[in-house]
Amino acid sequence: MFGEKGIADLEQFRDNFFGALERAVTQHASSHGTSFLNAKTHDAITFLKLLTTQYDVATANPPYTDSADFGPKLKDFIEENYKKPFKFHSNLYAVFIKRCYELVNKNGKLALIHPLTFMYIKSFEDVRKFILEKTHINIFVDYGLSNLFGAIMVDPAFYVLEKGIKTNEQSLFISLDQYTRTPQEKFKKDFTLDGLNNFIEGKVDKHNILIPQSKLKIIQSWPFIYWISDAFREKFRKVTVEKKFNVAEGLKTGNNFKYLRFWWELLGDLNIATLNESGWFLYAKGGSYNKYFGNLWLLLDYKNDGYELENDPKSARNNSQFYF
Repeated sequence: MFGEKGIADLEQFRDNFFGALERAVTQHASSHGTSFLNAKTHDAITFLKLLTTQYDVATANPPYTDSADFGPKLKDFIEENYKKPFKFHSNLYAVFIKRCYELVNKNGKLALIHPLTFMYIKSFEDVRKFILEKTHINIFVDYGLSNLFGAIMVDPAFYVLEKGIKTNEQSLFISLDQYTRTPQEKFKKDFTLDGLNNFIEGKVDKHNILIPQSKLKIIQSWPFIYWISDAFREKFRKVTVEKKFNVAEGLKTGNNFKYLRFWWELLGDLNIATLNESGWFLYAKGGSYNKYFGNLWLLLDYKNDGYELENDPKSARNNSQFYF
């Protein structure tokens, strides 16, 4: 947004502005005495200086609030300021990542702890891209579900990002999620501290994974999948399933009780060999674990080529060219 000269001019303006404002308030207080207005003006100046000062380090344990729970004013503010060019608006903790970045100087560091959802899901893709493009991951602890804060179970990740400089070429990930819901879960804190100490001392630690963060960009949408081998990661550069097959969303009935039946409910009235001719078709809707195929125990009422479904406002006949 600004070149070096522009930034220097802006900083000079800031220093001159606050200096002149503070002198004016001091002069007013000396000639008129200390008043409520003077005191509050001084507080306001201090607050503005805090907001406009850049720091060496910014830390945060931000609130975890989904965008659906934003109040109207908060929603408007975040969408105006934190939705473009990178989308940080899906959760309030994502906004704090960007704000901490804004608060530190060009060689600053930011350290945060919050849910690890941003590591993988699509709605945080821009957050990951911003982190990988604009900062360097110094250390990242994939802590996983635990009672880190006492009785309340949380699913955190915590990390340090560097702005403008790199203390090392690779990023250190400490992997602890594998201990979630195991007897070793209570030792996660010890494993974290041991992993950090062993890294500093140059010792091997099974929880420590070093990876150039550029490799996290190989998989589409840049998920923080740091633990796989280079050979496996390279497979994601090859042809994907969607290039070979049509991957599409299917039919939604909108009213399962009306349109679906178990196959055995209809065998008394229909011949299994002529089921389709009667307007009933097998309908895959999931169920218990089956590795490749199964759970085909439902039949869909698709009489008259799905005329009733087609005219039901609650149903959706997505990609019907692939049906039956």
